[in-house]
Amino acid sequence: MGDGSSKAGNMDPSHPYYVHHSDQPGHMLVPVKLNGANYQSWSKAMIHALTAKNKLGFIDGSLQAPSQKEKPTEFALWNQCNSLILSWLTHSVETDMAEGVIHAKTAHQVWSDLKDQFSQKNAPAIFQIQKSIATISQGSMSVASYYIKLKALWDELENYRDPYTCNHAKAHQEQLQEDRLMQFLMGLNESYKGVRSNILMMTPLPNVRQAYSLVIQEQTQRQLSSELTENFTIAANVQSKASGIKNTKTCDHCNRSGHTIEECRTLKYYCKFCDKNGHTEDRCRRKNNKAGLPQQNRASRSKPQSAANMAENSNMNDDNSLMSFSPEYLQKLAKALSTMNQNSSSGNNDIFANAAASITSQIEPTTYSQAVQFPHWQAAMDAELQALQRNNTWSLVSLPAGHKPIGCRWVYKIKYHSDGTIERYKARLVAKGYTQIAGLDYKETFSPTAKLTTLRCLLTIAAARNWFTLQLDVQNAFLHGNLQEIVYMEPPPGLRRQGENMVCRLNKSLYGLK
Repeated sequence: MGDGSSKAGNMDPSHPYYVHHSDQPGHMLVPVKLNGANYQSWSKAMIHALTAKNKLGFIDGSLQAPSQKEKPTEFALWNQCNSLILSWLTHSVETDMAEGVIHAKTAHQVWSDLKDQFSQKNAPAIFQIQKSIATISQGSMSVASYYIKLKALWDELENYRDPYTCNHAKAHQEQLQEDRLMQFLMGLNESYKGVRSNILMMTPLPNVRQAYSLVIQEQTQRQLSSELTENFTIAANVQSKASGIKNTKTCDHCNRSGHTIEECRTLKYYCKFCDKNGHTEDRCRRKNNKAGLPQQNRASRSKPQSAANMAENSNMNDDNSLMSFSPEYLQKLAKALSTMNQNSSSGNNDIFANAAASITSQIEPTTYSQAVQFPHWQAAMDAELQALQRNNTWSLVSLPAGHKPIGCRWVYKIKYHSDGTIERYKARLVAKGYTQIAGLDYKETFSPTAKLTTLRCLLTIAAARNWFTLQLDVQNAFLHGNLQEIVYMEPPPGLRRQGENMVCRLNKSLYGLK
């Protein structure tokens, strides 16, 4: 590292002394500040960040300060980087801990002091993590959420343990993977006992990631089967309601539907002219053809009795021997009605089947466990949570002793265009305000409501005065005022939080809150 190669303007970006124009002293490199209890995760995050910036040597001591007298230019560059890292460390710890960082001379000194102070094994923390791993189960969570939560506990526990470097490290890792596989399978719901048994019968046993993939495949297959079954069930119900009691009769003689054996034409009617069953002599086609009369449309004699049959029967002669035909337009009408009667069954079935198949895609879920299975409802809930967090609706805090948080729930609604197509999926977070106690977490109730009468009056005035009007569709409208009372709410399903005892302290009002 000669002085000639240490000029900032010509420095190689891969050089440890190189400072990018975006590297500012006031930046916080990691998203979470060090508070003492989270040293393991915080230190790993800082190592990743400093490695990415090629500054890890300043904290691990591998990049010592050069001589100020012999290499003044290089010392100036080293001192600049050291001061920059000290500033980053200052902004990455809590305020009460920053005093000890500000007065330090080198980043390596600060890093060593923090390691000596917080890197000792924390037996209570390890006990709590082990307890959570032993008691965790899937419950109402999806398989993905359950696995992510369990893996986070494994990673957190691993931060407290030193890695194995002996000759038995590989065997230890294999044993660890088997233990994690058993923990994952034990926490699954009983509905997955089939795939769990199949996994345990495998030789050799898969690792936990492979087992998770197999369970996810089973879950996906169940969802597809459930959706198909639901579609067929709804379609069958709709078709049965649409058809009423049609085609419920079956003839024991000819095995045809639509009539009974007492109504069967093959037994009821006999033609003496052609010596066959199923019709009478006055409707015999052979006799009519021989007499030179036009043939009758077979569709007009279909069962059940149609308008064509009634038109036929009403135009018969008194002697009931020969057919007399109505004017041409009546014949066309009778033929059309008869054709409609024949095709109505299959046509309606197709219509109702298609309608039933589309019903399941437009069902509004009633619980979070139902909605979380569909990507479009997950996206709607994520959008609502992000909007509430941007509006600073709550702050995640530890629940104080003596306080009980109120509950919350998701309400789902499908918004439609005027033509009936889906506009968007809306998920709204609602607080269970009925659990609030008067005088404790609310003092008065005031809920302003926009009435339709007021809107009509406003539109009437605008039309009378020829005002220019615009319609504004707002994705998220926050008409919430700041809360004066202290209200704690349970974290909504789907919200990521640090710690099991964290709750939401509401800064602003929420739907359903008194």
